[in-house]
Amino acid sequence: MSFLDDLDVSNVKIRAIVLPSGSGELWLEAQHQKQHFPIRARLHPSRELILRRPWETAEKPYVLLCPHIPEKLASDLRKAQINHADANGRLFIQTEGILLDRDPKNRRYSNPTTEPDLFSPKASRIIRALLVGRQRNWEQEELLERTKVSPGLVSRILKTLTRNGYIAREGEANRRSTLKYRLKEFDRLLDDWRAEDAWRKRVRVQQYSLLSNDVAEIARTARDALGEANVCFTQWFAAHLRHPYTTPPLVSAYLRKPSSPDIQFAREVDTGGNLNGLTSTINIKFFFTANSLNRLISSQSTPIPTVLNTFILLISLLTVSSL
Repeated sequence: MSFLDDLDVSNVKIRAIVLPSGSGELWLEAQHQKQHFPIRARLHPSRELILRRPWETAEKPYVLLCPHIPEKLASDLRKAQINHADANGRLFIQTEGILLDRDPKNRRYSNPTTEPDLFSPKASRIIRALLVGRQRNWEQEELLERTKVSPGLVSRILKTLTRNGYIAREGEANRRSTLKYRLKEFDRLLDDWRAEDAWRKRVRVQQYSLLSNDVAEIARTARDALGEANVCFTQWFAAHLRHPYTTPPLVSAYLRKPSSPDIQFAREVDTGGNLNGLTSTINIKFFFTANSLNRLISSQSTPIPTVLNTFILLISLLTVSSL
């Protein structure tokens, strides 16, 4: 039975067939040439295929075949010049004199969901810890203590991160030493988290208006009125303090608790405010107070610095593209 069905695109004929031996081949006919590619099937494609290249010694170029290949992984496979196809119609074949690159027509098929979601509310505690401690070698017990999630989830997340090349394992687990994990792909992990983050679903935004247009003064007013333990500045304002390229349009701050009568220094508005109060709609056990930032804006004479708490930078990067 044909997997892709016979396909005729611009005088290029492609057929995927099952051989009597049970293995599969993709037959390609173009420019008066006929080529056969062995099919290598995977239910769970990952970057491990790029790093290890398990079929690199094959005599013929092969085609990786999966139920679904995400766009990010497909891009990496293209860069690695690995032919690939999926059941949704994605097809990439690069051979001598021929280049085929077809995007999927739909998303009817998905890969079996056995891997954990790296960016779920609980799993993201582990991701956050690794990003904040990017220079650190983590033991599994340390991540358990830091994140307060189950040992099983920590183990599964670490295996998935390792398999996808985000982190590397250091040493061996034995009586004399403990296995440690080190973050390898800081930028890629942060970018992938941002891409998957449904910020509007997990955060409630309330806008407030103050008479002042000075963002540093607005931040000091909010901190003094609500208490530094209840405020964590983020988004444009925190990014401006990290790299002051331009003046931010407003101040954004995570609040430990929803709006209350404590906010008497500003008027709540539907649009056009200069202070955004952000409260989480999910149960998050982490709340990093911006003590360094609070001290930095404690007086009008304090100059705006260029270094901030790592967490503030991470939150700025994660949320600045969501509004």
